Amino acid sequence: MSAYLTTFVDGVRTAITAGWPEVLPAAGGGGVYRFGQIARMSLKGQFDALALPYAVIRIPELSNGDEWGADQDAYVCWVECYLVREDPEDFDTLDARMETFRDYIQDNGLAAGEVLTGRRISDDVFNPMNQILISKQIPAVAGMVAFQVVIGEGD
Repeated sequence: MSAYLTTFVDGVRTAITAGWPEVLPAAGGGGVYRFGQIARMSLKGQFDALALPYAVIRIPELSNGDEWGADQDAYVCWVECYLVREDPEDFDTLDARMETFRDYIQDNGLAAGEVLTGRRISDDVFNPMNQILISKQIPAVAGMVAFQVVIGEGD
């Protein structure tokens, strides 16, 4: 399973940098991180030093896809991709960037994993990234694009 997940996360990272190239360090951005990395950086006091904008990948949970049979190594998961930007009041720009990435995923899919459904967009203050930003009093906002995928032998 770990090879599927690593390949899948690499594909999501590639899609993020194609849809949101401003997060690349070469463009002055802070890079692309897994949510666990951000949480650890937050605990170590390193979080507020990240250059904006940056992106975060969060995969809340993998569940075995029973539709594909018990003997197959296929997993269904939601993937949340966050774009963290300065200026928490500029929701028009944030929404436009979310739509750009959603359209990229819709048009191109992912290198590994099949997008099933649900390209959701949210800039809700209750999303996990905004909760961290608020708790650390960082003047930034995180927009999210989420989609459901199947990875593994079922993709």
